[in-house]
Amino acid sequence: MFDTEHFKRALYQKIHRVLSGALSAPDNFTYSMMIAGDAESSRSGTVGLETLKAAYGLHFHGLMVFSKSDWCRIEADLPKYICLIQSEISDIREVKKPLIDADGVCSWNTIWVRKFEESTKPKHKLYSSFSNYINYIFKADNHAQKHGIDTYVPSVFPHGLYPPKTKPSSTETMFKQLCLIEEGFIKSVTSI
Repeated sequence: MFDTEHFKRALYQKIHRVLSGALSAPDNFTYSMMIAGDAESSRSGTVGLETLKAAYGLHFHGLMVFSKSDWCRIEADLPKYICLIQSEISDIREVKKPLIDADGVCSWNTIWVRKFEESTKPKHKLYSSFSNYINYIFKADNHAQKHGIDTYVPSVFPHGLYPPKTKPSSTETMFKQLCLIEEGFIKSVTSI
């Protein structure tokens, strides 16, 4: 069974180690990352429950955000950092096994890391290519919510690693409120 939460945490920490030489800590992190699972056919209008539960093409999309100073350092030697990140990702247990073929050869051709380009044309006048990419990351979760599946829920790091100990974060409270609104909406639609 693929442990998506372990994978997402490991991915964030391994990339953090490549970029800074150490794992992140509550008072020491160098970048933020949003990551969500995806399944085959999620671009289509409807993805069935069985496809979401037993996706043969389970994969992830993510977005890393850096401070300007860190990005200048990384961008100066981007090919090197891309190779290091790919190497770290391929070493995660959930990735390693599927990447090894029958001959025992490991292939990275399924790990893509690239610089975000502000090149795609927005679908709507008020959107940007950045917001289109965020929507692309969330597409499988949108399908999964219709079936009550949480496998594809996006995570935002480092915030997902270091929740406040004394009280829930404002985003957690807001998320719970949104869930209650959504539940109320679903109930009102199904009762019609």
